[in-house]
Amino acid sequence: MNAGTPQPAAGPDDEAVLDDTIVDELSDFGPEFIAELVDAFDAQLVGMYAELETGLAAGDAEAVRRAAHLLKGSAGTIGLARAAAWASHLETLAKAGAVPAAAASVAQLRVAVEAGQAALRARMASDR
Repeated sequence: MNAGTPQPAAGPDDEAVLDDTIVDELSDFGPEFIAELVDAFDAQLVGMYAELETGLAAGDAEAVRRAAHLLKGSAGTIGLARAAAWASHLETLAKAGAVPAAAASVAQLRVAVEAGQAALRARMASDR
Protein backbone atom coordinates (compact mmCIF):
# COMPACT_ATOMS: atom_id res chain seq x y z
CA MET A 1 0.00 0.00 0.00
CA ASN A 2 1.20 3.50 -0.65
CA ALA A 3 1.73 6.31 1.84
CA GLY A 4 -1.70 7.79 1.01
CA THR A 5 -3.58 4.61 1.89
CA PRO A 6 -5.09 4.66 5.39
CA GLN A 7 -3.51 2.21 7.79
CA PRO A 8 -5.12 1.03 11.02
CA ALA A 9 -3.29 1.97 14.23
CA ALA A 10 -3.18 -1.72 15.07
CA GLY A 11 -3.76 -4.30 12.38
CA PRO A 12 -7.07 -6.13 12.22
CA ASP A 13 -5.26 -9.38 12.98
CA ASP A 14 -4.28 -7.87 16.34
CA GLU A 15 -7.92 -8.21 17.41
CA ALA A 16 -9.06 -11.31 19.25
CA VAL A 17 -11.07 -13.67 17.08
CA LEU A 18 -14.03 -13.30 19.44
CA ASP A 19 -15.09 -10.47 21.70
CA ASP A 20 -15.64 -12.47 24.89
CA THR A 21 -17.67 -9.68 26.49
CA ILE A 22 -20.22 -9.70 23.68
CA VAL A 23 -20.34 -13.50 23.50
CA ASP A 24 -20.81 -13.69 27.30
CA GLU A 25 -23.66 -11.18 27.11
CA LEU A 26 -25.31 -13.13 24.29
CA SER A 27 -24.86 -16.35 26.28
CA ASP A 28 -27.13 -14.91 28.95
CA PHE A 29 -30.00 -15.31 26.47
CA GLY A 30 -29.28 -19.01 26.00
CA PRO A 31 -27.73 -21.18 23.31
CA GLU A 32 -30.85 -21.15 21.13
CA PHE A 33 -30.69 -17.36 20.88
CA ILE A 34 -27.02 -17.41 19.87
CA ALA A 35 -27.75 -20.16 17.34
CA GLU A 36 -30.49 -17.99 15.79
CA LEU A 37 -28.12 -15.02 15.55
CA VAL A 38 -25.39 -17.15 13.97
CA ASP A 39 -27.87 -18.65 11.50
CA ALA A 40 -29.10 -15.16 10.56
CA PHE A 41 -25.51 -13.97 10.09
CA ASP A 42 -24.70 -17.01 7.94
CA ALA A 43 -27.81 -16.44 5.82
CA GLN A 44 -26.89 -12.78 5.23
CA LEU A 45 -23.20 -13.45 4.66
CA VAL A 46 -23.58 -14.62 1.06
CA GLY A 47 -25.42 -11.41 0.16
CA MET A 48 -22.93 -9.21 2.03
CA TYR A 49 -20.01 -10.88 0.23
CA ALA A 50 -21.82 -10.54 -3.12
CA GLU A 51 -22.45 -6.82 -2.53
CA LEU A 52 -18.81 -6.35 -1.54
CA GLU A 53 -17.48 -8.23 -4.58
CA THR A 54 -19.84 -6.39 -6.94
CA GLY A 55 -18.65 -3.04 -5.61
CA LEU A 56 -15.02 -4.08 -5.89
CA ALA A 57 -15.48 -5.32 -9.45
CA ALA A 58 -17.14 -2.04 -10.44
CA GLY A 59 -14.57 0.07 -8.62
CA ASP A 60 -17.48 1.57 -6.68
CA ALA A 61 -15.97 2.81 -3.42
CA GLU A 62 -19.37 3.77 -1.95
CA ALA A 63 -20.81 0.29 -2.59
CA VAL A 64 -17.70 -1.26 -1.00
CA ARG A 65 -18.03 1.08 1.98
CA ARG A 66 -21.72 0.18 2.48
CA ALA A 67 -21.07 -3.57 2.22
CA ALA A 68 -18.09 -3.38 4.57
CA HIS A 69 -20.10 -1.28 7.04
CA LEU A 70 -22.94 -3.82 7.04
CA LEU A 71 -20.50 -6.69 7.51
CA LYS A 72 -18.73 -4.82 10.32
CA GLY A 73 -21.99 -4.32 12.21
CA SER A 74 -23.26 -7.83 11.65
CA ALA A 75 -19.98 -9.45 12.69
CA GLY A 76 -19.65 -7.18 15.70
CA THR A 77 -23.18 -7.96 16.86
CA ILE A 78 -22.35 -11.64 17.29
CA GLY A 79 -18.89 -11.01 18.71
CA LEU A 80 -16.68 -11.72 15.69
CA ALA A 81 -14.14 -9.07 16.71
CA ARG A 82 -11.41 -9.80 14.17
CA ALA A 83 -13.90 -10.03 11.30
CA ALA A 84 -15.45 -6.72 12.37
CA ALA A 85 -11.96 -5.17 12.48
CA TRP A 86 -11.18 -6.36 8.94
CA ALA A 87 -14.55 -5.06 7.71
CA SER A 88 -13.82 -1.73 9.41
CA HIS A 89 -10.44 -1.65 7.66
CA LEU A 90 -12.14 -2.23 4.29
CA GLU A 91 -14.67 0.48 5.10
CA THR A 92 -11.86 2.93 5.88
CA LEU A 93 -10.07 2.07 2.65
CA ALA A 94 -13.27 2.51 0.65
CA LYS A 95 -13.97 5.89 2.28
CA ALA A 96 -10.52 6.97 1.07
CA GLY A 97 -11.28 5.68 -2.43
CA ALA A 98 -8.63 2.97 -2.13
CA VAL A 99 -10.68 0.25 -3.80
CA PRO A 100 -7.66 -1.80 -5.03
CA ALA A 101 -6.27 -1.87 -1.47
CA ALA A 102 -9.70 -2.91 -0.19
CA ALA A 103 -9.84 -5.70 -2.77
CA ALA A 104 -6.47 -6.95 -1.57
CA SER A 105 -7.86 -7.27 1.98
CA VAL A 106 -10.95 -9.33 1.19
CA ALA A 107 -9.16 -12.66 1.61
CA GLN A 108 -8.12 -11.69 5.14
CA LEU A 109 -11.70 -10.65 5.89
CA ARG A 110 -12.98 -14.04 4.75
CA VAL A 111 -10.38 -15.86 6.86
CA ALA A 112 -11.35 -13.76 9.90
CA VAL A 113 -15.06 -14.47 9.36
CA GLU A 114 -14.44 -18.22 9.06
CA ALA A 115 -12.21 -18.24 12.15
CA GLY A 116 -14.84 -16.29 14.09
CA GLN A 117 -17.66 -18.57 13.01
CA ALA A 118 -15.65 -21.66 14.01
CA ALA A 119 -14.68 -20.16 17.38
CA LEU A 120 -18.24 -19.09 18.10
CA ARG A 121 -19.64 -22.51 17.21
CA ALA A 122 -17.03 -24.16 19.45
CA ARG A 123 -17.93 -21.77 22.26
CA MET A 124 -21.63 -22.50 21.77
CA ALA A 125 -20.97 -26.25 21.92
CA SER A 126 -18.95 -25.88 25.13
CA ASP A 127 -21.67 -23.74 26.76
CA ARG A 128 -24.36 -26.38 26.26
